[in-house]
Amino acid sequence: MLGILAEALNWFLAFLMWTIIGQLVLELITGGQRTIISEAFRRVTAPVFWLVRQATPPFIGDRFIPVLTLVLVIVLRLAVGLVLLPALSPRA
Repeated sequence: MLGILAEALNWFLAFLMWTIIGQLVLELITGGQRTIISEAFRRVTAPVFWLVRQATPPFIGDRFIPVLTLVLVIVLRLAVGLVLLPALSPRA
């Protein structure tokens, strides 16, 4: 059961990682213009950005929150993938 939860967490972090990357690339391509797709990305990532913004010191500007969030998601995903999943997998 714990293995299934760890795998679901890994999938969620992967989805979040690619969503943040997609949002960053889309903003680079469109120059920050609002589109239907960019609004969908914003709705998915806004709660996570808010959490990271609350946890970071105020001297870190809003401009860096998406990149910092991406780094934190990648670190969490590595922790889940390298530590938690192998510990829970059945051994032969």
